[in-house]
Amino acid sequence: MGYATYFGYKHGKVNKLTSPIDGGLNFCGFGEMEGYDKMILTDFKVTLGPNILRSGVCIKECPHEGGIELKEGVNCKSNSNVKCKKKKTYKTRDAFDFCLPMDKGALSAESAEGYDYLMKMLEDSPAGMVFEDMYKSSTSMYISMGCALVWSIVYIYFMSMFAE
Repeated sequence: MGYATYFGYKHGKVNKLTSPIDGGLNFCGFGEMEGYDKMILTDFKVTLGPNILRSGVCIKECPHEGGIELKEGVNCKSNSNVKCKKKKTYKTRDAFDFCLPMDKGALSAESAEGYDYLMKMLEDSPAGMVFEDMYKSSTSMYISMGCALVWSIVYIYFMSMFAE
């Protein structure tokens, strides 16, 4: 089983499993999108509903400041649904190759409403609940790992004390 895992990791495309998929259903960083590894959402209109995710385009780097114009072939790669032309960026942070807004203040009022809708939709999904539960329990997991380390050292100490 260990060899199968090693072989799959070495010869497979593990990054493709976690790469973002743009509005044209292309994997960012693969095929014709090679070199454009990140994805940014270009439209947060609440009227789009779940189709907000269809407004994604692949880009080279997550923008650290707003107002940068996306240019085809320079910092952005268009797809069949969304063109880079006349699109501007907002201040983002990189989360697993997804360029997410730093906060709602980086967006217009209408876009902020769409952002709230998207976050609520993701939080209510089964996958979102798993990540939220992991985040909430992370402190307990860290404390447990620390306690396990301490108890292991104490056990080794007592074993060496009584072994003589």
